[in-house]
Amino acid sequence: SCLSMLKKIKEKGHRMEKEVKKRSKNIILPISIVIFILCILGVVITIYTTSEKKKEKINNQLELAQQYLLQMNYEKSILTYEEVLLIDPKNEAAFDGIFNAGTSENKDFLSSSEENFDYSEDECDAQLELLDYLSNVLANKANTLGLSVDTEKENYIQNLKEIIITRKEDLVAYKEDERIKEEEAIRLEEEKKSVMAMDSDLSGVSIGDYVNYGHTKDLSEPLVWQVLDI
Repeated sequence: SCLSMLKKIKEKGHRMEKEVKKRSKNIILPISIVIFILCILGVVITIYTTSEKKKEKINNQLELAQQYLLQMNYEKSILTYEEVLLIDPKNEAAFDGIFNAGTSENKDFLSSSEENFDYSEDECDAQLELLDYLSNVLANKANTLGLSVDTEKENYIQNLKEIIITRKEDLVAYKEDERIKEEEAIRLEEEKKSVMAMDSDLSGVSIGDYVNYGHTKDLSEPLVWQVLDI
């Protein structure tokens, strides 16, 4: 009858609906897994790409810093090594590069100031500040990498500081000697001018004046020397 046919159709529809839902579940699960795997792969690829770019940038900066060092542009070399540490705070090559650049600048200063006083107290102070900075770099390297402070390098820095302090003291003493010499030269010049003025004032003194003063010097000498008995 019609009712039984409708019932069968309805039952068949339910079965088909259940089958579709079942198939949908069977399809959704693999798709979800695939999507999850793709997401993981995307994250891994992103991390790897970022890491590679980071390594490349660090290597480029290290090479650039080394070039500055070879060109004796120590300030730019140090700044470039510092940029590396901002990217990778545990980069040992950057710590060592800063130390090498700083000590190279210091040695150049000591070499140029060894035979003369063609430098200033401010330059000495700047070099002492640089050495203090290098001491801090050694300490930061030890703390960051979990190492002991390199005592050999630290002692080397202290030796350089003592040399520069001595150079500064020598410069101060030299400048004081030069000041005294200059003042003495000015004093002698003023005395010479005073004596010349007196010589001019006494140019009309007669021979009798010499007799009255009791001088017996050669009258060919300037009058001022004879009158003053100099």
